[in-house]
Amino acid sequence: MKPKDIYRPQSRRLKHWDYASPGSYFITICTHKKTPYLGSIVQGELHLSSMGIIVVQEWSKTASLRPYVALDAYVVMPNHLHGILSLQSFVEVPRRGVLRSGVPKPSSLGTIIG
Repeated sequence: MKPKDIYRPQSRRLKHWDYASPGSYFITICTHKKTPYLGSIVQGELHLSSMGIIVVQEWSKTASLRPYVALDAYVVMPNHLHGILSLQSFVEVPRRGVLRSGVPKPSSLGTIIG
């Protein structure tokens, strides 16, 4: 086992997939160490914490900030969020002609989630 494998789980991303491609993506975002920062379950019902409320607000405004994004169903749990996010065609305006390699595309899934 390599030292990096101790700290970071193996990526589930497809190596050669362009995550700025139009399509629908199922997203899961977990809290650090799966700590239930986002809320708690009381009598079978989720009660959002202040952090959980912020997560809902930020998720909900994602499509209004990015006209090429459409949101579908989502659910917030105490330690994670599941959601479906669709990317539509995006016309990129180059910055100084080129994007540097290693820098995420402005329209990519990684940039949106980040």
